[in-house]
Amino acid sequence: MPAGDEDKAGLFADESPDHWVWADGYLRDGHGDVIAMMSAGVIHTAEDRILVERSAPGLRFRCRATLSGGDVYTVAQQGLTVRRLTGYCAGTRYTLRRRSLLRTDRDIIGPTGIVASTHPDLRGGLQVFDGPRHTDLPKAHAVVLSWACVLVDAAERNIRI
Repeated sequence: MPAGDEDKAGLFADESPDHWVWADGYLRDGHGDVIAMMSAGVIHTAEDRILVERSAPGLRFRCRATLSGGDVYTVAQQGLTVRRLTGYCAGTRYTLRRRSLLRTDRDIIGPTGIVASTHPDLRGGLQVFDGPRHTDLPKAHAVVLSWACVLVDAAERNIRI
């Protein structure tokens, strides 16, 4: 990894494949290595513990993530639908915009352009791919923003017997 890029998302490092996958509460890189784990409302990464709170289902979507250092990141619904979400991470504004009315794929757009895109699968997972401006996305931002996309876009399966 080039010098100075230590805080950039590992997903976008030269030696890493160009995607991450959220599945079953784990965020893994293209090699299958665990980057983060969600457990009891807390995302655990090697560097941080992130407490995640979200609005109750049925209300306007709002997600708040508090890092162990006290920084607060938010992602919130801007209109009547969840087609467009706005995220704020350490003073940086992101737009999480669905590509189509009928699909749940999203582009994550930072101040310099598209930094990542997401694609939920039918099993409740979410794939995260690098965008043209991926080097402008710090790892903590990528983890929180992609988890917000899991909460909104990935299918939840409640199996009842």
